[in-house]
Amino acid sequence: MTKGRLVWIGLGVFTFFLRWSLNNRPQWIEDYYSRGLFQFIRPVIDYTLGWFPFPWIYVCIAFLLAYAAFSIRRIWRVYPQWKTGLWHTIWFVAAWMAGILVLFMWMWGFNYGRIPVERQLGLELRQPVYKDIKQALEEETSDLIALRARIPGASQNALDLHLTKVELENLLRILLTRVLEQHGYPVSGRMRVFTLYPKGIFLRFSSAGLYFPLTGQGQIDAGLHTLQWPHTMAHEMAHGYGIAEEGACNFWGYVACRQSTDPAIAYMGRLSYWRSLAIYFKIKEPDAYALFRAGLPPGMIADLEAINKNLLAYPDIAPKIRDHTYDAYLKSQGLHDGMANYDKDILMVEAWKKKNQNAYQ
Repeated sequence: MTKGRLVWIGLGVFTFFLRWSLNNRPQWIEDYYSRGLFQFIRPVIDYTLGWFPFPWIYVCIAFLLAYAAFSIRRIWRVYPQWKTGLWHTIWFVAAWMAGILVLFMWMWGFNYGRIPVERQLGLELRQPVYKDIKQALEEETSDLIALRARIPGASQNALDLHLTKVELENLLRILLTRVLEQHGYPVSGRMRVFTLYPKGIFLRFSSAGLYFPLTGQGQIDAGLHTLQWPHTMAHEMAHGYGIAEEGACNFWGYVACRQSTDPAIAYMGRLSYWRSLAIYFKIKEPDAYALFRAGLPPGMIADLEAINKNLLAYPDIAPKIRDHTYDAYLKSQGLHDGMANYDKDILMVEAWKKKNQNAYQ
């Protein structure tokens, strides 16, 4: 039993130092892991666990916790003396955590060290000045108004999905894998995204979804408004296909939804990006933003209000603790901008639009 723990701890230490030693060698991770080993891991997950109609995250977490509880209980039965029992418990917990680290890193986590998307696509990122963001917002607004007008049966009421969850998942998988391949990324497997209950499990932490590396599946909050499903699902799918950066996943979600010939999916997917741009306008010029928003078409206003009303139904739990914890996690994985990485999609989208302005009109 002790030898087994030492093996897991040793593997954990080896994995940690391997990742650390590759910090300045993203090309190695790109070639040998992201475009190599991971391309074999992805289909193994998708053509086993992916065939089941439920998310395996429930089973995985229950198993890990049950195994830990059973093992610790067994330790104290075998070693009732508190010093000996505590010592063996510490060893077990160290091995348990090392095992999770090993699985996390080898099943997906090494993707954090790959070559950034903007470098692979040749995008020139520059911090936009306020007028650039405002111009981008105006352009997106014009496109969204035109898209919504093309949606069959759209009224002045908030929109809802006209596809089932499985139909949307299949459509987004086609869209995302297509744009990834067009931009030179290998795609293997059949990435799945499930809705996770109870409602608010992510929303109460200012999140909408989660990619869980130990099962290789994405999850979105069951309480999320369906207007937000297309972009959120595409975001989690991008994680599943080996994109680790949050901003990059937002970027790929935008590009994938933008390519849809279904105006409803294109509209819903791009509405998420519009809201990111609008935040800057609202902060910089709150009065001007209020007038701008009031001048939007009634249907678009109804969509925005429906999203906001739904989000308000799930107030944040310990937001400061959440922000500090997740910021520290992202930085530990090499994303030095931490949670600010989420906003990187604005720089990427605008650089991508500039580079492809003729091809994607």
